[in-house]
Amino acid sequence: MLTREHRILTTGYNGAPRGVEHCSEAGCIVVHDHCQRAVHAEANAIVQGALHGIGLAGATAYCTHEPCVNCSKLLISAGVRRIVYLTAYPDPVASLLLSEAGVEVEYAPDPVPAA
Repeated sequence: MLTREHRILTTGYNGAPRGVEHCSEAGCIVVHDHCQRAVHAEANAIVQGALHGIGLAGATAYCTHEPCVNCSKLLISAGVRRIVYLTAYPDPVASLLLSEAGVEVEYAPDPVPAA
């Protein structure tokens, strides 16, 4: 989800691109332990902004996982200034690029303890 000034700008999901069958329908295409059919939620949220003419400069991204290097590059290029995530998915190259671009990254674990 991408927000600015406490307003939701766009949302995204992990899944197949528009017009392509989802993994649950057609099966995953796995290469090096990653599904090639799926698009990450961060990328889908950026695409939604592009499709609907919503500028994302200065936005905050709220993610379930720390963004991968490819999503980090897209978020930087879209002008996202802050990323908040729940689960660590450390990628040293992503961290380097986000730091170099001046993007604030915040780990915010779920405050509700597991049962």
